Amino acid sequence: VVLCSVTPSARKTRYDASILMSDEIIKLNEMIRSYARKNKICYVDYHSALADEKGGMPTKWTRDALHPNTACMVSVLQPLVLEAVNKTLKTKKNYISPMPEKK
Repeated sequence: VVLCSVTPSARKTRYDASILMSDEIIKLNEMIRSYARKNKICYVDYHSALADEKGGMPTKWTRDALHPNTACMVSVLQPLVLEAVNKTLKTKKNYISPMPEKK
């Protein structure tokens, strides 16, 4: 098992415009990290790797300030998760299998 943090976003929440998602995401990631630590589960910190000074994701990594784009996945997320998977499975793979084609 590998747990990953939620990626950053500096957008406001839908239900209350006074609440920034970045603050809520940080709280959630702290809970995920704590759970992983207590249960000896590998944790991948996407948030720290991607957060900018405003607590969001740089525009080069996202189209909508919320979801990582393909460049982000290949350049940032995939190497982090590959390292975690190798650590967890005690393997030395240097790739992640591509998603199966939709039929």
